[in-house]
Amino acid sequence: MARAPDICFLICLLAIGSIGIFGQTALPGANKSDVFHEGGDVSAIPNATAIEALQKFKGNNTIVSFYKALRELYLTNGFDKHVLFNGVILGQTIIPDFQWLELIRALENSFGDVKNGDVYFRRIEGMIKMNEPDALIHEPWLIKLVSMILEQSENSKNVAYSIRDLGVYLQDNGYPRVGYANGTFLRKAINDWTSLELSNEPYQANWTEHLLILHHTIGPENFNLIGDILEAQPWITKSGMCLKDEKYFKLYKNRLNAAISNADIGFKLLSGIQNAFENATAAAKEDTLLNRLVHADLNDSLDFPKSEKEDRNSRSNAEKSEIWSAINNEQAKAKFIETMKSSGIEELEKAKNAFIAGARLIKNLGGSVENAVKKCEEVVKLNGVFPETYESLNSAIQVLLKLNETGSPQGRPGYKYLFDMYFEGNSLGNIQLFRSSRFHSRELMLKLFDTIQKSVAEELLPIIQYIVNRQTPLSKFRTDVERLNDDHFFMNNLRLYFGGFAKSLPRGLQIREVLRNINGLCRFDEDLMDYAKSINAILKTNNIDNMIQLIKLSRDGLWLDVYDSLEHVYTMSVGPLDTFKGLESMIGTTGSYKEVFLAMQTILEFPETSKYTCKFVEQFFNGLENVTSVVEAFGVNTDEIRRQNKDVTFVNALIQLLKASGSRQALGDMIAFHGAYTTNPNATISALHIADMLVYFGSTGWN
Repeated sequence: MARAPDICFLICLLAIGSIGIFGQTALPGANKSDVFHEGGDVSAIPNATAIEALQKFKGNNTIVSFYKALRELYLTNGFDKHVLFNGVILGQTIIPDFQWLELIRALENSFGDVKNGDVYFRRIEGMIKMNEPDALIHEPWLIKLVSMILEQSENSKNVAYSIRDLGVYLQDNGYPRVGYANGTFLRKAINDWTSLELSNEPYQANWTEHLLILHHTIGPENFNLIGDILEAQPWITKSGMCLKDEKYFKLYKNRLNAAISNADIGFKLLSGIQNAFENATAAAKEDTLLNRLVHADLNDSLDFPKSEKEDRNSRSNAEKSEIWSAINNEQAKAKFIETMKSSGIEELEKAKNAFIAGARLIKNLGGSVENAVKKCEEVVKLNGVFPETYESLNSAIQVLLKLNETGSPQGRPGYKYLFDMYFEGNSLGNIQLFRSSRFHSRELMLKLFDTIQKSVAEELLPIIQYIVNRQTPLSKFRTDVERLNDDHFFMNNLRLYFGGFAKSLPRGLQIREVLRNINGLCRFDEDLMDYAKSINAILKTNNIDNMIQLIKLSRDGLWLDVYDSLEHVYTMSVGPLDTFKGLESMIGTTGSYKEVFLAMQTILEFPETSKYTCKFVEQFFNGLENVTSVVEAFGVNTDEIRRQNKDVTFVNALIQLLKASGSRQALGDMIAFHGAYTTNPNATISALHIADMLVYFGSTGWN
């Protein structure tokens, strides 16, 4: 087997240094044989040279996390020929610490926007604006002013736009940067302006000194440039900044010198990442009408008051009116305005999110408004008692990703069997199964479950419970299993050693195989208890068939997909389970579990108002003759949102890869190790694969 072309390309990038970000060659396709041994158990181990090279990474867990993320990047087609992200990152041979953190933040923010159905990347555009080489914001007092406006304003968008009007006002009234008559009068003019124009802002008295400095340094003639910077930033009016945006501004402000000194690198990286996202989503360049409406608005409402005065409000209202007129469904528009008021949601930004989330739920829950409202209310209720519900939904999405094989065109994917085990019928409850099994191969685990399935549950279960109740040490368990090698001795002494019996020799021998398999998988006392408790739970709930089915439907020769999914579903099973119950019948064959979970996350973006979101969905969508046509009239295409989310699935793995690496230098070192030892230059069974490295890490207790 030849060395995978994509990795060759990446290694070459590391060797030759920086390349042009926008003019690079696309990455060739990935080869899944780099990840696992096709059609067989994972068996190769690192040779002495590889083990010696690994010592460079000894003492920390980064190489393990790197290989986990690298495997995920392959399995989600993150090395596909259309993916530009890898070249953007590796094309920059030096990425300073701040820009590395900024890069990860940009990926997370933009990935989050796509998840919410917004592919116009305003967050990364704002970050790019702050990193332009000649950006005015590269002054400590300016970033302080911008941060204060965005963090402390009741309506940050209105304040930001008002700075442009203040510049015009000061020039028209004889207060240019130089040559104005009286500083006291200038201060009074600014005070009068803020008192009149920003009367609803609780912190407006604090801004006078900053605005005076702004006047003295760049002059009111250039206030529009500050307005440009502010306009490029994302806002949530009346509620302050989004947490994700606030975190970035705090990072930027606290590391300003590092941000300024390498702004050119930040600009290249962020511009390249924006280009890569636009390429990956293949989104229309024209923003949706609903998005445009939100971003044109200054007051988070759909009022269009007329004004003779030419100011920011009149300009905003004129733009909103033009956009509103382009929505060609008068009845739906009237209902939208009425529902904003009656549902209690009030704010336009949040109404937009409710509209999109509701449309996605309806589309993917059988076209039923009732189903959409039901699931909306259930996830809001869950979040009320389990505040980590948003992360729990991330876990749900990871399960979909890892157990998505079907075995046949009409088969069920593995995640449905897992959801059956935890959320339907005789469910397992809140238990994490097989937590000691992380890096085993799928074949070894299938062997265990095959012997369990062939055993008589009524005879095996008491034996497993005996081990659990006695807290049997592994050393005693090993000794007792070995003592029972003789068939007749085994049958005569099974009750003495394990508290159980078998009615016939064949049934007894099958139980012995189960015990032997457990013995072979355990290294510590904790392992034995974990396996025994897990098998006990599966037997008591009659879930052995489901377990075997889902194991066969993971993505490669590792058990890791199943292990991760068991860990994720354990997180999902905390708190009330209603949110995850009954989904298969609602979603049917045309809907998407992922779209349902993503829509639920959008609902929880603002947990303090999420209950109003459900009211909005119920009141607006109920009674519509054709939900799809109404949704599309507002410029929202749920099929496109679904496609775009599918196309950027790999980005989460890329984010984890960068986080695991910690720096550009460390990323280069680990990719170099991968290129040297786990890209399979030879087509031999002993060739080392990514999966082999993960098994090695687990078996040697590397972490």
